[in-house]
This record gives sequence, C-alpha cells and structure tokens, in this order.
Amino acid sequence: MPIKTNKIIIVLMSIIFLTVPLTSHAKKIVIKLGYPDPPANIYLDKIEAGALGTTHAGAIVFKRIVEKRTNGKIKVKLFPSMQLGGESEMIQSIQEGTLEASYTSFSPISNFVPEVLALNLPYLFKSTGVAYKVLDGPVGDEIKAIVLKKIGVRILNFGHYGYKCFTNNKKPIKNMDDFKGLKLRVMERPDMVKLVESLGAHSTPMAWGELYTSLQTGVVDGQDNPFSIIAGYKLYEVQKYVFVDNHVLGLISFNINEKLFRSLTPEFRHIIIDAATIGNQAYRGVIDLGTTLAEDFLEKEGIQIDYPSPADLNIIQKTAQKAVVPWVRAQVGDAWMDKVLNGVKEAENSYYNQ
Repeated sequence: MPIKTNKIIIVLMSIIFLTVPLTSHAKKIVIKLGYPDPPANIYLDKIEAGALGTTHAGAIVFKRIVEKRTNGKIKVKLFPSMQLGGESEMIQSIQEGTLEASYTSFSPISNFVPEVLALNLPYLFKSTGVAYKVLDGPVGDEIKAIVLKKIGVRILNFGHYGYKCFTNNKKPIKNMDDFKGLKLRVMERPDMVKLVESLGAHSTPMAWGELYTSLQTGVVDGQDNPFSIIAGYKLYEVQKYVFVDNHVLGLISFNINEKLFRSLTPEFRHIIIDAATIGNQAYRGVIDLGTTLAEDFLEKEGIQIDYPSPADLNIIQKTAQKAVVPWVRAQVGDAWMDKVLNGVKEAENSYYNQ
C-alpha cells in the first residue's frame, strides 16, 4: 500500500507541475511594447520632439512599474516610432504572439472587429470626460470582451489622442459651404469617406505614410487629425488653416497577447494590470497637456485656427451623422448601435449632472 500511495502522489505531482502555467517566477519574461509615437521629454510647459500627445509617457510608466514590482523578472523593452511596423501590423503580431503588447488606435482593430466603428461615429462624444465614462464603463467592458473573443487580443484599457480637426492650405473653413472644392485626405475607411463627402469636399483615401508628401505636392489640399498629430508630425509646415469642429475623438487601446497574459501567475497579472492602468492615467494627463500646448504652438507657427458657431456646427453635425450612422448601423447591427448611443446618453447625464 505505501508503495502504491507514493506512486500515486508522484503521478499527481507530475500532472500538477505540467499543468501549472510557465510563470515569471520560473523564467525571466520579456515584453516588447510597440507604439507609434516617438520618445519625448515632458515638462510642465513643453514636450520635446514635438510629440505633444505621446503614448511614450504611458509606456515609460508601464515599464518602470512592471520591472520594479517583479524585481526584474519581467523585462519590458520599448519600441517607439513604429519600429515594429504600423498599427495593423502590431495588432496582427500580437495575435500571432510575435509581439507582446502595443498602444494602437481603434482604426486597425475595426478592420477585424466592426463593432469598434460605433465608437468612431462623428460628433459622438461631447467631451473627453463623457468618453472616459463610456470607455471605463459597461460599453468599454463589452468592447474588450468582443475584441478578445474575435481576435484573441486582450485590451487592458482605453485612451484617446485628441479630437480630430480639419486642416487645409487653400482657405479658412468657418461653415459647411467652405468645404466645397477641397480635396481632403481621409483614412482608408468608408465611414470617413462618407463623412467628408457629406460636407461637400472631395475625399481621397490614403495611407498615413503618404500624407505629408501629398500635402506638400498638392495631391490633396488638407486632412483631418488632432492638434497633437498636426503639431507632433509637423503637418503645420504644409498646412495653413485649422477648423476645430472636433468631429471624431481618436481612440486608442493598450493591448496585450492573451496567451502571455494567461501564462503569468495571478500576482504578475495584477502587476501588469496595475502598470497598464497607471500608465494610461499618465498618458491621459499628457494628452490633455499636449493638446493645450499644441494649439498655442500652432498659432505661434502662423496657423490660422477657426471655431464654428454653434449654429454652423449643428448643421455640420446633423449632415455628417445622417450620412454615416446608417452605414455604421449596417456594419454593427441595431442592437449594438443603440447600446452605444444609450451608453453615451447615460454618460452625458451622469457627467454633466454630478
């Protein structure tokens, strides 16, 4: 009996050993973190390298917290400036397991998960405060679950890189009539094409890498991006006018490979979540600071910045939504679209009636 009992114990211990995930306690783990923005030094009155809205801040915080709290058992290597490829490539690499983590915008994820498109509706969020309530609430949780189920990528949290504005080098825009005749570069997505064309401009879908040269040579007259991108990527060198209509809030997410995440001990998973959350809080502060500084910076560079009147903005909003919302509904379904719209309405009521 004792011999048989010992054998059973040995077999059970072997099974337990083989089924316990390989953790960072057993072996040093390296997390490669890729993101689009260049490195930048941040001060209270300026951010170097022109990167006035930079995920680099969040990446630094994430790296330091993870490495300190795991006593170096998890090493984080930073790869800024799209060193590991564009955003779509980084998402695909996370799926395949060749990249562990990334900051990316929602756009490449929408190629795989159309439900994300509902959060890119024109003029959806009245403020970033409302957006945060939506993203940090039930709608954001459901997006995380959908993305994980469909493409196997775990989203730990959300942020934004600013409201998109229209720029051009031909004429000031102050109302919808001023869009007529302008050739505007848009992202290679049908909803953005519909938005621009509904306002009376000509849309030219184009990859990001072609934009600066196309503006410089006159292939297109203008484009749309937040202040942080206009300043950080020196688009002001080839543009003269900015129209601040805040038509889309550019959203980002911190993504991690699910297999890696699940392979960690609960303790280390908690550290990863904490580090990503605190890093995201740092990034959110930097983007707000950067957006404020960027507008002043652009004015000093001689860029004319115009805001629409409430009446003109109302006309633009209704026109754009009438063109875009039906198309997005067809992609995501009425139930999901209504859930997002109701979530935004509830967030507005909560945020503005505190």
